[in-house]
Amino acid sequence: MVEEIVVNIGDRCHLNEHKGTIKYIGEVPPTEGLWYGVEWDDERGKHDGRSKDGRQYFKCRDNYGSFVRPQKISFGIDEIQGLLKAYGDGGFDEAENKITLNKQTKQETFIEMVGFDKIARMQSNFDRLKDIDLVGLNIDHACLSNNLSKEAPNLRSLSLRDNLLTSLKQVFLIAGSLKYLERLNISENYFSDYDVNKDDVKNCFSSLKALYANKMKLTWPEVQKLMSISPKIEELYLCYNQITTVEYSTVFDNVVFLNLEGNQICKWDEVLKISAMKSIEKLILNENKIEDIFFKEERSTIFSKLNSISLCGNLLHSWNAINELSYLKCLDDIKFRSNPVSKDITNFVMRQEVIARLANLQSCNLSTVVPAERKTAESAYIKRYSEEFHTAKLKYIFDEFNNNHPRYMELVKVYGEPAVKQQTVNPLKDNLLELHFECPDFEGKPKLQKKLPATMTVQQLKGVLQRLYKVQNSKQNLSYVDKENDREITLEDNMKQLTYYSISSGDVIFIRW
Repeated sequence: MVEEIVVNIGDRCHLNEHKGTIKYIGEVPPTEGLWYGVEWDDERGKHDGRSKDGRQYFKCRDNYGSFVRPQKISFGIDEIQGLLKAYGDGGFDEAENKITLNKQTKQETFIEMVGFDKIARMQSNFDRLKDIDLVGLNIDHACLSNNLSKEAPNLRSLSLRDNLLTSLKQVFLIAGSLKYLERLNISENYFSDYDVNKDDVKNCFSSLKALYANKMKLTWPEVQKLMSISPKIEELYLCYNQITTVEYSTVFDNVVFLNLEGNQICKWDEVLKISAMKSIEKLILNENKIEDIFFKEERSTIFSKLNSISLCGNLLHSWNAINELSYLKCLDDIKFRSNPVSKDITNFVMRQEVIARLANLQSCNLSTVVPAERKTAESAYIKRYSEEFHTAKLKYIFDEFNNNHPRYMELVKVYGEPAVKQQTVNPLKDNLLELHFECPDFEGKPKLQKKLPATMTVQQLKGVLQRLYKVQNSKQNLSYVDKENDREITLEDNMKQLTYYSISSGDVIFIRW
């Protein structure tokens, strides 16, 4: 007996690879018969929920709506059907020891099984599986006659990403009784129902430590409802949702790692609310809209365990934002790129700036900060702001300078006060650098050396190398070996002089193309 499908407003559906939500069920005159009004996830519709005569049957984004006949649309399957679809049921002919391919074309192609029999047995013997990925299988409900805890009782990790789930209750029914489950991914499902019976779920997800809920159009109140899944969650991934505000709740007390990348948080005040989560050690805020960072009277206790923060792709326009982070005593790792404050400088200078301003930093942009690099960065920092330093001394505006550079005087005590810039003109011969040129990717190219002015720009250097190596300057990628820090540095700004990169006589410049 085929189970009759009952379709309701809000149900998820699919047409081939396209997913959507049922927004209307009924007739659409002048035609006869039943229609479904669907809002698609992608822009494949023809209207905003209006019929040709202009009547509004449902509301959605323009060009995301369609009217579809019931027989053309499909609905979801349960997780056991998805499991069998993804991993097979173990049915194969051992005598033949072959696999049939291209069944849809009705053309049978046979290949000898080389190790596939073991893989098939492993996958069909579900109780051995520790990780199951059921991504994109159009699962929308739990199987009532069976469940994953019976078929795959030893699961540690389960992905239900990109399915048709709309109910938190169904997530409990599908996976809640997996007593060893540690990681659950429900991303790219759009929930409309978060109601669960506490008595029915009190023993569910007893081992769950990590929850992935990315791209689900979530706001913070919905996140709080999701956290009813388990009080033991330590890692929470909420990327590319619609979060603008944050509120503390005890359900977050065990969260150690929080990823809020790609949301719409604008104000640092909202981030400060996260500090009430006392266990937070790692916080990712990339691609939000944060414009400033500041701490108030809570400086000594706020984010007391935070050791890593990511702030790439925000709207931070002042280095004071980095200065403020120095109050986080446990912070030793930062990711900081693509903010307005660094738009006119190279990545190399930006890294030096961050390192010099944060005394306890051990890793910057996924690269370890070694002592020699710190020394170079701090020395360059003193030199970079020396003119501003001396001006502040002369004009007695030291308070403003110290606010902008709170570590400057500390560094002066270590490296000494910067010398006043002398307005002298050196003879040209004293300003020449003896540089060595190599093409590490082309053994046949000669190694050359040449004396060039230290004031030469990278663009001018490329012109010289075009004549020497017959390689168009637009194709050249230049770098040099920083002997003091034993690292290769890219000469990425054509308008900067060689002195800007601290290049000195005897240095080797690599040319690649």
